Amino acid sequence: MSAAIPSGMTAFSRFYIIHKTVKMVPKKEKIWKVIKTILFIALVILVGAAAVFGRLLGKSLQWLSEAWNDVSFTTALFQIKTPMAGVNSGEVEEYIRAAVVPTILLCGIPLTVNLFIAIFLKVKNYSIPIATRKKEKALDYKFTVLYGALLVMLVSWVDVPTMAEATGADEYVANAFRGDSTFYQDYYADPEKTALTFPEQKRNLVMIYMESMETTYADTEEGGAESTNLIPNLTDLALSNVSFSNNERLGGCTSTEGTTWTMAAILASTSGVPYAIPVEGNSMDQYSSFLPHLTALGDILEANGYKNYFTCGSDATFGGRKLYFTDHGDYTFYDWLYAKRQGYIRKDYEYGWGMEDIKTIAMAEKELSKVAAKGEPFNFTFLTQDTHHPIGWTCDECEPMPGETRYSTCIRCSDKQVTKFVKWIQSQPWYENTTVILLGDHCSMATDFFDDLPDDYERHVYNCFLNLPEGLEPVNEKDRLFSTEDYFPTILAALGVQIDGDRLGLGTNLFSDKLTVLEQIGLDQYNTEVSGNTAYYMSHFE
Repeated sequence: MSAAIPSGMTAFSRFYIIHKTVKMVPKKEKIWKVIKTILFIALVILVGAAAVFGRLLGKSLQWLSEAWNDVSFTTALFQIKTPMAGVNSGEVEEYIRAAVVPTILLCGIPLTVNLFIAIFLKVKNYSIPIATRKKEKALDYKFTVLYGALLVMLVSWVDVPTMAEATGADEYVANAFRGDSTFYQDYYADPEKTALTFPEQKRNLVMIYMESMETTYADTEEGGAESTNLIPNLTDLALSNVSFSNNERLGGCTSTEGTTWTMAAILASTSGVPYAIPVEGNSMDQYSSFLPHLTALGDILEANGYKNYFTCGSDATFGGRKLYFTDHGDYTFYDWLYAKRQGYIRKDYEYGWGMEDIKTIAMAEKELSKVAAKGEPFNFTFLTQDTHHPIGWTCDECEPMPGETRYSTCIRCSDKQVTKFVKWIQSQPWYENTTVILLGDHCSMATDFFDDLPDDYERHVYNCFLNLPEGLEPVNEKDRLFSTEDYFPTILAALGVQIDGDRLGLGTNLFSDKLTVLEQIGLDQYNTEVSGNTAYYMSHFE
């Protein structure tokens, strides 16, 4: 270094330069040491975070598997993100108990103990000698920190693949990155391009969606799974009228991806497409439109002179219902808020999320009478909700049986209330020219209720078609494999509408001899197609 110093300099200058040059190397080394320390700390934090995330993910999937046993991962994820007020209370606390607390115990504590051990080794100036080919090295406390964190991370992730497969999360992730297909181009029948011929005298429509109503509630003799039939009246209605079934007895619709919660089922049954919008279903009320380029049942009926109405016992805006029915048919709404304004209930009345079905039915009968008196064709759609999971809601007319659960009581009570409503409709002078359709919206999410089902039992959603146009009979009512989407053309056929090709949306007219899409490609392939990312869906309907 001194050789590079000019000889003409003073002694002080020579000393300063030598001192400065010598100091440069230690300073660089110090900076590099700080950088290495920062990188090491960042690495340890990253590994520790991965360990915590892996443990939380594994425990979360385990909780999903146990708490939502018969519900698809997509539906469970949707319900967790956007729970119905007053229905899913306590699930957050249960998740914290089942997933968050074990993560802290099984991951946070080992990482903390590991850190304290490392600090102890540093204080004691201990090191771990290891032999290499060139020389012996000593691994200090940093090795303990990193090795311990890596070990905890590996243990945390060990059960994630198994739990992901058990819950269907692996398929969910795979579908999220899956390429587009030609599924819609191959199977979607555009209502705008399909000839629809209405009868000269248009029939009225009363459509009753029944929350979580499935044929599992019937007794084993009729095709259900209960020792005592919880829905005897609905069973009699189905057996005495048209009820499409997956078997020779009381069966029903097969739940498919994108149809397994209320708004999704309403969308699928009235438009022939599943819910595949890339936002949570119950968040649709925050948007300005609901698939504006989709042609739905309400659009078709409105264009043919019908007036559309929707009645429910909660706020109709929930989940985007009001937005969807406004965009597709300009419906008039009779909901919980309307009931307060019109004096059907007190202004401060609230039971669960709104009001019981018995009060909603009482309001519906009065409003339906007014609608029918106008003398114009109408579509009156009604939604029950007392049988919503996890335990349902009872009313004054529910009569609990000794030893039964509250959910069983709600199911039996709904059976009684709905059939009582149907009998009232049948007694009205306008019934002769009115088709009545009863549809379960989806299978129940009250998974605990079905713990004792046989492993090979397949749950299906209830349906019943009453007072059909003269001469309309199904070619094949039994042993059918059909989805919620098939109701779209079937509802119109039940009004006497002639459908060119007997297909609308992804649905097939069940009264016809045409195979459904499910019957053509099978359930697994169907679910794969409708749950994947499909450019056609968003580009044609949004």
